[in-house]
Amino acid sequence: MQFPFLLAVLAALVVAENCPSEPVGGIAWRLGAVAAAVAAVVAAAATITAITAVRLRRRPDDADGILANAGRWRRNHTWLWIAMVGVVNLGLGWPQIVRFDWGLDQAFLVDELLILTPVLLALVLSWVAFFGIERASYSVRQATGRAVTSPEPSLRHTLTLQARHYLGVMLVPILILIAAQDAVAIWLPGVLGTGWSVLAYAAPVGLMIVFFPLLLRRLWNTRPLEDGELRQRLVALSLRARLPVREILVWETRGAVVNAAVSGWIPGYRYVFLTDGLIQRLGVGEIEAVFGHELGHIRRRHLLLRGLVMVAPLSLLLAVETAWPESSRWIDAVTSQFNAVAQLPLAVGTLAVLSSYAYFVFGGFCRILEKEADLYGCGLLETETPDEAYHLFISALEKLGVESGMSRHKGTWQHPSIARRTGFLAEVCCSPTVRQRFERRVLCLDWLLIGCVLAPAILAMFA
Repeated sequence: MQFPFLLAVLAALVVAENCPSEPVGGIAWRLGAVAAAVAAVVAAAATITAITAVRLRRRPDDADGILANAGRWRRNHTWLWIAMVGVVNLGLGWPQIVRFDWGLDQAFLVDELLILTPVLLALVLSWVAFFGIERASYSVRQATGRAVTSPEPSLRHTLTLQARHYLGVMLVPILILIAAQDAVAIWLPGVLGTGWSVLAYAAPVGLMIVFFPLLLRRLWNTRPLEDGELRQRLVALSLRARLPVREILVWETRGAVVNAAVSGWIPGYRYVFLTDGLIQRLGVGEIEAVFGHELGHIRRRHLLLRGLVMVAPLSLLLAVETAWPESSRWIDAVTSQFNAVAQLPLAVGTLAVLSSYAYFVFGGFCRILEKEADLYGCGLLETETPDEAYHLFISALEKLGVESGMSRHKGTWQHPSIARRTGFLAEVCCSPTVRQRFERRVLCLDWLLIGCVLAPAILAMFA
């Protein structure tokens, strides 16, 4: 859901930034159509929930298959939601209504928040509708005598958890950057077009990178891991890896999430997050394996590498401009031929290219880094033989997938499937040459990435 969420939010903002700078007519019917589009998305979610709940009551013994089918329908619903975003912003002119009919074009952050309102309203109301699946699933597990490790689901808790993860962790940084851009445009208009504009935009980005771990600690409901055997073993593991962390935090989700994360480029602001569901359902050795994986992200500088992958396209564009100075004038000459109406398809095409890069290049690179972190985590485990370390790590991954409700053959934007990860570790365990080939491949990709980022400076030196 992370990638579709970012895609929907950025699509709405990009369309708003490039829409014709003029008001539209027929405000009343357009507002009604926007409301109908939002209602259609929510109605689809309510329908999926109602059908799933009825099937669970009629066939409780087939609950796993019914829930898996509901998951597929929920993924289809996500794309329906994204289509609604396109209809509202492209077809109904919602950004033009907000910015030019209502005269909010120069308002500080207000226009962006209103433009995102249909996007977020449809999403939040769909969460409310889909909560019925959680409630029905819990009732079926109780009725059939299955083990229930989490408390009864609460709508308030579910909405809070989703809002903290998506609206807080993913939307707040975007809004901070937009606020910085609006502040410069409104209060420092003389800075625009000068060399100082780069600093004005880069400063909030740098501050956000540095202090994002502190923000994440506040956005998620966290507490320090209590002293005991688990904490002592995890601290010993980090010291053995020579990677001390500022704090090991427990992310309170009432057992709804089984996962772990690491945040912080700077050692003094580095946290490792373990969800309460992870601690409840995995053994100490398995938690050590997951913790070692997160330390692998730090040791292999994956946070920095991910940042470089995001910067690489801009560096390559700057490199082209450095090697071919006429390119910028040629691009300006071409884009100046587009009128206000034609600028919008151009912006949508640009968004499609960037989205493809984010999904296939950035996401593909992150999936490779996950495997590298797995290898590092295996190496940290203290077992009698290396084979035992691999088997323990594979067991932890399999259990993590089962407890989190993921299909072992289904990957995500930034993570390979459990089947691919465990299959890779099994190959490495049986043949060290597989690891050597993989490490050479990762090293080549790292140097290629660094070369792309440094290309403008290298070309400038020889220009």
